[in-house]
Amino acid sequence: MICMLSTKKGTPDLLYHLMFELYGCDRQRLENPDLLQTFLRDLPPLINMTAVSPVHLYDIRECTDEDDNGLSGFVIIAQSHISLHAWGPYHELDVDICSCQPFDYDVAVRFAKELMGAQDVEVHTADRATRSERDRKRAALDAAPPDEPAAAALTHDRPAELVASSA
Repeated sequence: MICMLSTKKGTPDLLYHLMFELYGCDRQRLENPDLLQTFLRDLPPLINMTAVSPVHLYDIRECTDEDDNGLSGFVIIAQSHISLHAWGPYHELDVDICSCQPFDYDVAVRFAKELMGAQDVEVHTADRATRSERDRKRAALDAAPPDEPAAAALTHDRPAELVASSA
């Protein structure tokens, strides 16, 4: 499913936030740093995102409960970020993808599930940035008549102090 609309009032989301947990994963895969780096490197282009940082992966060994140790990593994308936490003893991978650009949630989940040999998945989404100034800007640009300059559309229905401070 490509997520392009909010669950509230059919308005476009500003941040598309997908969080999912994979259960019943192959422990050896979860404890394989190369495979987790591959996941973080290969996922962005699969969902039409652009990585702007190298992949960062950390072997966490500081937890008081040894089973809570694991591998955690992230990659910064032009659209926001992708992060993961892998716990071999629990056969679990948690993934967080946040983007200001819509993307196909199913592609991301399917890629992770197949790569990690997961038996089950739990998916969560969140509405974010629902009061962002960025949303007001997008709405004004979308509503502007074709012959009206985009900058003029941004001043409609805005408090004078915002118009003056943005000029």
